[in-house]
Amino acid sequence: MDVGLDQLGVRKDVGSDIHTGASSMSQDPPMPGPSSTAPLPPVVRPTGIAPEDVVLTLQEIEMFDYTSGAPLDEPPHYKFNNVDDLKKFAQTWAQAHAYRLPVAKSKAGKNIYMDCSLSGEDPRPAGVERIRESKNRQCNCPFRVSGHKSSAEGHKNDPWELRGSKLPHNHGPIDIQYEVVHKGLPPDAQDEVGRLYSLGLQPAAIQRWLNTTQGRFVSLRTTYNTTAEQRRKKISNETPIQFLLRTVRDSNWDHDTAFDDKGQLLYLWFAHPRALEMARRFHHVVLMDCTYKTNASNYPLLHIVGKRQPT
Repeated sequence: MDVGLDQLGVRKDVGSDIHTGASSMSQDPPMPGPSSTAPLPPVVRPTGIAPEDVVLTLQEIEMFDYTSGAPLDEPPHYKFNNVDDLKKFAQTWAQAHAYRLPVAKSKAGKNIYMDCSLSGEDPRPAGVERIRESKNRQCNCPFRVSGHKSSAEGHKNDPWELRGSKLPHNHGPIDIQYEVVHKGLPPDAQDEVGRLYSLGLQPAAIQRWLNTTQGRFVSLRTTYNTTAEQRRKKISNETPIQFLLRTVRDSNWDHDTAFDDKGQLLYLWFAHPRALEMARRFHHVVLMDCTYKTNASNYPLLHIVGKRQPT
């Protein structure tokens, strides 16, 4: 099977010689300089090697020339070292070819299915147009690509395979301006969102930072979902009040607790050492910060019962 260079779509390996019919390459194409950010030329593999036999590295995925091919073309069927690389390549290819491939379903270590974003039935009645076009209308598009990894004995170290769709798109190129492109954030961006949120940065400010660093529009809802996921990871299997107790005990803050006979928390008091020092020096000044979210932690932060001395 002869595979043309335009069908391979990957970088030229150093030292390989390619001959395609009457056309031949007498020398390797010039490599970009150290300061160049241009994508690498299509990878040229030895004659006869089809994309199905090529395992793309992360560097090749990041430097891939996604401008090849026509709109709505399916991604080339390469192999990948892990599912994250496969998903990144397929979704980046789709975005460059006027459609979107969100993950429809997956099974860890076995398979992943990505459907066209216009699959399924549109909830809006036919013929009814919205004043504000917020997204493209779904039209039961049957296009689906998938990734698979063998779990058979002796093949557990095999790479992930990208497989194409049995049916083509039933629509034209998608207007990406109405699409929130691939809502998920990469792990490093998620960790950075968690760090910024822990420093007190508001979600709207984090969203602006994401729009700049990710090179695409990230919705505010995605930012909220990411911060919520980071909080869940931080708390792990503890309840919010258990996490608060552990955090206070592990810190240098002064604290005091009381429990009833059943082990239920009666009260929790904690204060920063500097705050106690200020309270001793300026005991006639009291400031209460009531921005604590009682509903989120399901426990009241402050309950004061006092008596005013007669003057």
